[in-house]
Amino acid sequence: MRTGKIGSLISIKNKAEIFLHRIDNNDLPNVYTLLKDKTKIKSLAELADDPRMQEIIDAGRNALAQKDYENRHNDFIHELGDFVERLLLEKLQDAINNEQLKVEVCDQQRWSRL
Repeated sequence: MRTGKIGSLISIKNKAEIFLHRIDNNDLPNVYTLLKDKTKIKSLAELADDPRMQEIIDAGRNALAQKDYENRHNDFIHELGDFVERLLLEKLQDAINNEQLKVEVCDQQRWSRL
């Protein structure tokens, strides 16, 4: 059975061995990770063909870093608000219990700045 194609003469086992011999031992775990998911292989192959591959990777990493920062910032603001709310409730409760509720305007801000 002769098809005229060299690739058809090489068995699948031989192709796999040739492929693996081209991979450095340090990179083998990375290759195995990629081979677990066929959609990753296709996506990475398409990305590898794009001349702006590194720019795309960098932009994606930057976008994720920005999103992570925003999430941490929002969490911090939420925690800060909870802390202030608890503190105010505690102070108001103490003032009500001691019947010393007195309200003063300490800092008046202009609403026109908003």
